[in-house]
Amino acid sequence: MDCFNKLGLASHPNTVRNMQKKACVDFDKLATEWKDVVVTREEKIRLLEEVLNLHSESIGEIDNGMEVCTIDFSKGAVSNCPNFSEAVYISCKQMLPESAVDLYEDTDFFSALYTLKGEMLPKFRLHVYGHAEEPFISLWTTCHEDIAIVKCPLGLQFLNPNKAAEMAQILQDIQSKYVPTVTNGGETEVLQKVFFDGDQLTEERARNCQWANTLARTPTERLEGITPAFADWHLKKNVPRGMCKMCKHRQ
Repeated sequence: MDCFNKLGLASHPNTVRNMQKKACVDFDKLATEWKDVVVTREEKIRLLEEVLNLHSESIGEIDNGMEVCTIDFSKGAVSNCPNFSEAVYISCKQMLPESAVDLYEDTDFFSALYTLKGEMLPKFRLHVYGHAEEPFISLWTTCHEDIAIVKCPLGLQFLNPNKAAEMAQILQDIQSKYVPTVTNGGETEVLQKVFFDGDQLTEERARNCQWANTLARTPTERLEGITPAFADWHLKKNVPRGMCKMCKHRQ
């Protein structure tokens, strides 16, 4: 390769290597973006509900009241909320009508909450091919009653899934990167579980890791963000093949 580079027929090996590294920087961008969207939506819902609760004993009493309540949504008024952050606050303000003094009616908050809770987000399953060394993630979203499937490779795990400790490390790595979670009061809460598809042995190893951590303190330590599932690829492959053989035999 170096000789071809000197002749001007090829790039230098270091140049090719750097280009490959640059191309793989955001290889799991679709998966991480999905996680960020789920977490951001949940944080916005919690912040809006906290602000409503600050101005009323319960949301039910606001619904039953005849008068419209005015709510101060300025940064100073809501900065003490547990779920407050600068990014979430700005996102919530963008969903509310424009106001020069940051005063809004409670109906504006109900409308924003209704929009957030009714938003349809993509779902994804984590597919493990081979021996849990090359996981792939599949995202799909419903749009106009059509399902669009987008596959996003997650790279390689250079660990041995036959060993319980390394299989647990694989699950912990996947959960920390791709399972949406929020931290509230020092406790980590799983917002949405992810299906972990694999062959029968992979599913068994994953469930054994979860059972081994049953007595852990938090849901993330118990690996509750992952739901192992059995994907029988061999059956899907062999059944059509067997049907073709039967049809040929009858002919």
